[in-house]
Amino acid sequence: MIRRLNAEADEENQFSFPAMADTVQQAGDRGHVVGRMGFGSTNDVCAVLIPEQALSRPLALGIVYEKDQVDDPQELITMLQEAVMALSPQMVAKRESMSWMTQAA
Repeated sequence: MIRRLNAEADEENQFSFPAMADTVQQAGDRGHVVGRMGFGSTNDVCAVLIPEQALSRPLALGIVYEKDQVDDPQELITMLQEAVMALSPQMVAKRESMSWMTQAA
């Protein structure tokens, strides 16, 4: 996906693939990311990974905001992490209650 984003970006917005892959890996290791929303955007984003997702299809919860509207993005990260942790037991229970969908008949 990173290669595709870069290929479709205007020349002025293209990036070093190895550097971006390293940035994505570091964000995954931390479990959250803070930074610019995307190409040409003036907005920033804070996002946290939702635990217990398939490694091939990670899912994140994030907030997009105007940079001058947030003094400390770490507060948003903390809020998102707390929200995800509060929902995690419910997500596990829901998945377990739906296990019949994945069992062979």
